Amino acid sequence: MTDWRLVHFEPWDVLVNADARGLGDGGYGFEGEIAPAAFAGAIRTLVLRQSRYDFTKASSAQEGLPKSAAEAVGFDGGQFPFRFAGPFLCEEGLLGWDLFFRAPAHLLHAPGNDQVPAGWLVPEEAEARVAMDEGLGHCSLLKILPASIFRLERAEPLEGWAHASQLEKILRGDLGGIGALSSKADFYARERKEGHRRSKTGTVEEGALFSRGALRFRDENPRHTLGAKHFAGLLRLAKDLLPDGVYDIRLAGDGRPARLRVEAADTLLKPLLKGQRSLAERIAATKKFVIYLATPALFEEGWRPKDWAIVLGVPGNIGLKLAGACVFPPRILGGWDLKADRPKPVRRAAPPGSVYFFTYTNDWKKEEVRTWLEGLALGRSVSSEDGPLGYGWVLAGLWPEAGKESNGL
Repeated sequence: MTDWRLVHFEPWDVLVNADARGLGDGGYGFEGEIAPAAFAGAIRTLVLRQSRYDFTKASSAQEGLPKSAAEAVGFDGGQFPFRFAGPFLCEEGLLGWDLFFRAPAHLLHAPGNDQVPAGWLVPEEAEARVAMDEGLGHCSLLKILPASIFRLERAEPLEGWAHASQLEKILRGDLGGIGALSSKADFYARERKEGHRRSKTGTVEEGALFSRGALRFRDENPRHTLGAKHFAGLLRLAKDLLPDGVYDIRLAGDGRPARLRVEAADTLLKPLLKGQRSLAERIAATKKFVIYLATPALFEEGWRPKDWAIVLGVPGNIGLKLAGACVFPPRILGGWDLKADRPKPVRRAAPPGSVYFFTYTNDWKKEEVRTWLEGLALGRSVSSEDGPLGYGWVLAGLWPEAGKESNGL
């Protein structure tokens, strides 16, 4: 079904996030989420070490397996086959591992029932409701659409996490049978870690006290070889460069030790990749679809790219139009460049969970839509930068319609 493999990241203790600065900076570090590139970087470093890459030499001076490994993981930039998608939260269930994705940003809940989906935000389709702000690209204003099986007198965004089967239903506009979604607190607790900046000689620098946020996963069963809750991702890379197995790595902010397990992922992704024919039929019939960001994306215009038709890979003659969007506040990406010994440029990414509503006006054959969907679903990055490192992986879905819950699509 797919050539993705599942990669687990289990920290031995905690994971430290360096937010938009390196850990060498003094001061207070704000709590945030660890960037996809940190996870991808840990894997790439492991691949180079496994191949006995000589880090004291340039890639052009390497030969044999080390040279092939450097090219595969893009150590010197350029085109390379390495692909990572994530990170996602992961939990061991009764039938195996479950991946958890950010709840789509158009999903709503009723106050007092925080984690139960009860409706959506959708664009107004009447021309009189079109927003005229140039920065919005003439997107429509959004309205609240309650699901028929819930009461939704007031609504608030639902910031939870959905496993693959729940996400597949939500993206089909079906809230039937979905109970409370998981929250971050179900997976990990936040802690604060303090320390002193050290000089290159290893001595403590006076006045350089810093504080950083740390994540500690809730592992109810310490007897597990691998933690029952942790981060995980998806990996595309030749098995001869990184065979399935368990490895020791260092991850995120201050290089905390973690275990990496690499294994097959076909069964895990089946709920998200099945039913492309029925999805294509509905899109062809309504000439509408949504795009959901499973991972953060870096766009030229902040919350969107310059040309959606190009990044999505749809035919240029179908008359594609962005009708509206639900986008969470941007993810701030930064950190410390160890090679250059300086802060990395700060970038803003459209966060995971963001949803974009599209319409098109001209004919698009059903079988062509199906082929496009099969190549798009976790198969094509829409990010303008760093797609191979975890950014811009997407799924498609339907505009929600009240009364369509549990319709079996």
